[in-house]
Amino acid sequence: METKRFQIEKYIKYGIFFSSLFTVLAIAVDQFVFSKYSYLASVNIIHPEQYAQSLYEQGQYHDAQEYIDFYTSIPGVERSEQLEEIYSKSDEQRSTLGYITGELAKGLIFGVSQEDYGRLAGFTSEMLIIGDVRDLSKAGYHWYQDGQLDDFEQFIAAISAINVGIALVSIGPQAPAGLMAKTGTSILKIAHHTKSLTLPFIKNIIEIASNKTLINTLIEPLSNLSEFAKDKGITATLSVLSRVSSVDDLPKVLKSAASLGEDMVMLLKYGGPNLFILIDKFGVPTVKRAAVYGEGVVDMLNKVPATKLMNDIHVVLKRTGNVFYDVLRQTINISKWLLPVIFGLLSIILMLIKIGVLLRSQSTEASASEQKYSL
Repeated sequence: METKRFQIEKYIKYGIFFSSLFTVLAIAVDQFVFSKYSYLASVNIIHPEQYAQSLYEQGQYHDAQEYIDFYTSIPGVERSEQLEEIYSKSDEQRSTLGYITGELAKGLIFGVSQEDYGRLAGFTSEMLIIGDVRDLSKAGYHWYQDGQLDDFEQFIAAISAINVGIALVSIGPQAPAGLMAKTGTSILKIAHHTKSLTLPFIKNIIEIASNKTLINTLIEPLSNLSEFAKDKGITATLSVLSRVSSVDDLPKVLKSAASLGEDMVMLLKYGGPNLFILIDKFGVPTVKRAAVYGEGVVDMLNKVPATKLMNDIHVVLKRTGNVFYDVLRQTINISKWLLPVIFGLLSIILMLIKIGVLLRSQSTEASASEQKYSL
């Protein structure tokens, strides 16, 4: 009987030892393999292949190719087979007559397109009476349906009405001023259609529009905007406008954006709200390396050294979707709560056995004592 008890105690002790050992091992593996990257868990990281595939599946062929070009422009980064396939298929789709016609129509009729030529068509329509009639019709229909216009529609309708008048009277000496006003407001309207204007900027424009000095206060910044669009293109201009919070800020933002060089559009798109501050602090190359993984990673530059951040990002992305690491993580997570439970239960069982033995021993001694005294 005693031999059997000793064997049970031995096995329980082995169980306690190994459960504690494997608990420590699980914690160590978690610390060195996973926990050191846990700070990235809350960051929305762009996985290049998955992101490009998502853009393609959504029919955003231009954006898919644009992102792949941006990502592979990083020194040392090569285009994978998957990215090459996505790029090739996107190119095929963008070359079809149906796609080209559709994007031109969307730009001309609705003022929205993902292609430069579609945006140019939209810009052209804004420069002609087509855009003004379209916006007035849309605003009028909204008023007929709801009995009122939202704030920006009121402004768009007002500007459109003004532009109709400008188109009719801009002859002779008044032509240059009329063209400048028309170009500036057309750019703002295109930006509105593509949702490129910030709410503070919209409100600021509405405040200015309610004042009779509209042309006088807007003519200089709109002139700068027009020159920028002429030099950089409508796509880059819309990207810049998405960063402007007021008319007064416009010249400064245009100047800062121009300093970004050929990556201006993509940096503005993926660099986050603190882009210019971080570029002043870390430089364009460092911010660009982070921007290919999204604005969340760009913001982390303020908290983590750039080299460590990029290395950790690469490790996390390599493990994404890897079956081995997924199984290992699940195993460690289960072990970290299951093994301590086993350790605790075995300890309790061992303690109860010891208490039972002790009580039995005391009972035996008491019985022996009683027998002794009775004799």
